[in-house]
Amino acid sequence: MIKHIVLFKFKEGVDKAKEKEVLKEKLKALPSLISTIRSIEIGDNIMDSPRSWDLSLITLFDSFEGLNFYSPHPEHLKVIDYLNEYCETVSVVDYEI
Repeated sequence: MIKHIVLFKFKEGVDKAKEKEVLKEKLKALPSLISTIRSIEIGDNIMDSPRSWDLSLITLFDSFEGLNFYSPHPEHLKVIDYLNEYCETVSVVDYEI
């Protein structure tokens, strides 16, 4: 299996509470739109420090091929367009479990 972890930090001046909810809804919709997603977990940060991220995403795929199907998928690209508008930084790590 492949674990895909993404951390999101919103831009300064963005209504973080509102945009977190918007992003969470977009992310929650992905498993019904992209067949290779096995599970998805979204976490709100509970600590407020300069090093903290605002939101996290953990997604599981059966294989590297499943992740490669997801990455260029049009529904995933729509989320990336949103991220480019509202997020200052997005970090990703993918690894085999």
